[in-house]
Amino acid sequence: MLQKQWPYRQSLFSLLFLLSGIYGICLLLLSVPGLRWNRGEVFLLAGLPGILLWYLDGRKRRLFLCLGLLAVPGGLAAALYHSPGLLRETASAALRLAGFTGTGEGDVTGGLLCLLWLLSYLFFLLEFLFHTHWLLYLLMSALLLAAPFFGISPNGWSVLLILVFQITFWSMHGLLKKGRKNRRSRRENLLPVLRISALVMAGTAVLFAAAFFMVERSPEWFYGTAYRAERFVQRTAKQMSSWTNQPEDGSINRGNLYPADVEQLEIFISEMPTETLYLKGFCGGEYAEGEWLPQTDEELFAQMIAKTPYWRYWEESIPGMFSNLYYEMNKNTEHETTLPDRVLVIRNLESIEEQPQEYTPYYSSQSRWGRNGYIFRYYEREEMQIDWEEVLPDMEGDAAWYQNIQEAYQEEAQTAYTVVSAEDVPRLAALCAANPQEDLEHITAFILRTLHQMASYSTTPGVIPLHEDPVEYFLFESGEGYCQHFASAAVLMYRLYGIPARYVAGYAVKPSDFEMRMGDYGHRAVITDASAHAWPEIFIEDLGWTPVEVTPSGEDYEAYDSGLDMERLQNIWEEEQQQMEEVLPSTAPQVTETQPEKTDTETSSVPPLSSREDPPVVSVILCLLFLLVILYIYREMRRADERQMDVRQAFGRLLLTLHRAGYLREYDGSEEDFGARLAELFPEEDSAELARFVRLAEKRAFGQRAAEDKSRREEDAFARTLWLRMNSSLFNRQSGWRKLWFLIRKHCF
Repeated sequence: MLQKQWPYRQSLFSLLFLLSGIYGICLLLLSVPGLRWNRGEVFLLAGLPGILLWYLDGRKRRLFLCLGLLAVPGGLAAALYHSPGLLRETASAALRLAGFTGTGEGDVTGGLLCLLWLLSYLFFLLEFLFHTHWLLYLLMSALLLAAPFFGISPNGWSVLLILVFQITFWSMHGLLKKGRKNRRSRRENLLPVLRISALVMAGTAVLFAAAFFMVERSPEWFYGTAYRAERFVQRTAKQMSSWTNQPEDGSINRGNLYPADVEQLEIFISEMPTETLYLKGFCGGEYAEGEWLPQTDEELFAQMIAKTPYWRYWEESIPGMFSNLYYEMNKNTEHETTLPDRVLVIRNLESIEEQPQEYTPYYSSQSRWGRNGYIFRYYEREEMQIDWEEVLPDMEGDAAWYQNIQEAYQEEAQTAYTVVSAEDVPRLAALCAANPQEDLEHITAFILRTLHQMASYSTTPGVIPLHEDPVEYFLFESGEGYCQHFASAAVLMYRLYGIPARYVAGYAVKPSDFEMRMGDYGHRAVITDASAHAWPEIFIEDLGWTPVEVTPSGEDYEAYDSGLDMERLQNIWEEEQQQMEEVLPSTAPQVTETQPEKTDTETSSVPPLSSREDPPVVSVILCLLFLLVILYIYREMRRADERQMDVRQAFGRLLLTLHRAGYLREYDGSEEDFGARLAELFPEEDSAELARFVRLAEKRAFGQRAAEDKSRREEDAFARTLWLRMNSSLFNRQSGWRKLWFLIRKHCF
């Protein structure tokens, strides 16, 4: 019989352990964004199938349990079949839990109940009938670990209940395995197993209470320690595997950023730079499904050549001419002062022969690929002053070619690099549409102010859910991110305003990164992955693609150095400072005042205290209530143990209680006058019954048992009844705090 094989299933404690898993999932649902449901109804009815099956399992007839096991799935199937609305609601609830937010916003209470009832049924089958807790253990653990990737932040109480469910059933199955060889050993192991499980629950509650207390009292230390540990593990793994943050593609990181300080590039430069040197690596064109697709301009050049028939004779030369256009025109424009001849050598330290990514500076011309790496000649932004009317005589013929190429490219770029799918970023598109701007300076001022007001810089912003767009989540939900997120948002905003823009990933090298002059080799800098950076570039006439720094990371980059009227840009910013707060949408996250800027390797983020759901007092009260429940369960277990005691157990319990109460400590129960001493100690009891109690204990101690099971049960019932009366008498003799101490020792030890 199932009842005899697994008697603990009839216990109230096993039901509580089962419900802890079910209601742990219910509490987890509270953290699912965009889910509308009646919490009271769901919490009231979620555990109904589990309670029903537990009750039927405790009946003496196995038929009742079989009917229940058929009725639960049959009833669910019938309800879904005859109610298409409930079926749609269940499907919608399942899709929303899986992260698909475009499935409507209606109430899904009925659908959630169906899913929870099915889950409750599954829990009962695996735990009580098939005894395969390992499967549920893996599923529940995977659920907790994967929750952040779907935008779910498990609260402390859901984690606590799920852990209680995991640990208690695991310990039950593990300990009861030892007694499967015979039925009697299993029965004797039952109560110790339940007792250990209850103690495990209490210990788990205490640990969680301590953790909550630590987080409430010192959140900065707690989260800082967690982030430092994560950083150490990630950096160590990168250094051991030689994998780094080298910007080679357009994927947007959905987690925290921890540079490994691995050397990537070695740079030699002839003149000490006076501004940040941006080395362009990956260039992103189309934005799709949360990442940037690579753009090589091949299609643009093909369209340019197709629109100008006589260019087809120079089809292979057009791309090269455009890449050198701005360097050559600036070089051949008459300037008031002589421009420095800047030479740059870039050497990839990972592989000289096969460089995985070529990095190029802006306003440059590649001379050649030498033994030591790529060699460029370039100008800084402040040195760029192209004047088509003031070119050197030798350049007049080529200048017309260059000007035609720029005009053709600008026309194609205006179409290719202003495309944004409003369906992918609806809130960002609505924000830009609600705030029209006049010109490039106003657009740039609005973008910078929006990014800096709606988001703050952090290398530990947490995990972006898989079903969320990284840019929208960064700007309208989390309000924290680093260069990849700021740059992506800026590129999309520029495009929404009709400005050609691209996402670029590469390295940003500050003048302070260069060492002192080294003889004929100029200045040298060794670049690590900590200098990896992302930024937007916009197309400006007579400058070409130009970087715009939008990340407030405090890296001392020459921000906004994009050929704009900087004085006018600053005036616009100051004038609109007060107005920007009014035009920003109410959906924007509330961020605190910008803290002193930090570098990528120093910045961390600690969730504000106000963002957590439970204040300290509530957490302490809930922990105390949970501990009281555990104590109540343990007391009921002890009482159940007492109701099942046989003669020997009752006699042993009596001796232990007498000694703890300070009576007959010199006796062990085998003395001839022990019965007489009991009669003196308990005058209210019949001396004949006391003597019988002692004789029965002696017989059982020497292996003598009742001839019939009925007689044995009667003797056990007699011993239990007498023991309970004597225990009550001893309790009444205590006074004051001794009564409390008597109860604690009786029920807990």
